[in-house]
Amino acid sequence: MKTYFGRIALMAVASLVLVQLTGCVGMDMYKGKKAYDKKDFTTAVEHFKKAAETGDAEAQYYLGRMCFDGNGMPKDSTEAVRWMRMSGEKGYAPAQLIIGVEYYFGGDPERDYGKAAEWFKKAAEQDNPGGHYFMGWIYATGRGVEKDRFKALNSFRLALANGYPVPDHLLTEEGVSRIKSAPVR
Repeated sequence: MKTYFGRIALMAVASLVLVQLTGCVGMDMYKGKKAYDKKDFTTAVEHFKKAAETGDAEAQYYLGRMCFDGNGMPKDSTEAVRWMRMSGEKGYAPAQLIIGVEYYFGGDPERDYGKAAEWFKKAAEQDNPGGHYFMGWIYATGRGVEKDRFKALNSFRLALANGYPVPDHLLTEEGVSRIKSAPVR
């Protein structure tokens, strides 16, 4: 009987510690967003780094954005992609979209339509509107995947249904069949 209650007490203490740790990460994320919204980027970086180091995918995404823009830290596309990749690998759709865009247009990392398609697909599978939109371009142009006008049209329609401002001409079979090149960055 004593062992049973000892285990329950141990589990209770472990649960409290876990709640405390989770609360700290959540608080850092909250404080980071507040600072970011106020354009206090130095404070935002401080809080996002604490949350990101514990594996918070959204915090990693924000650090990536801030590296791309040079807000609160030096502008560094390599470091930005590193943070975005960490976030995207955890399933954070906005980061997956950004990684796809970086592969699609090239730079850092270098252009790779196949990898772009993989990342756009991951974002689209979570109903990310931008993921659907870029999958439309990928399928329409056949860059990184086999060209498929039906899938392109479907992807553009899903993007629109999820709130992405898709031009009308991309919502018809005729419009999709006219696509010859990639969107402009």
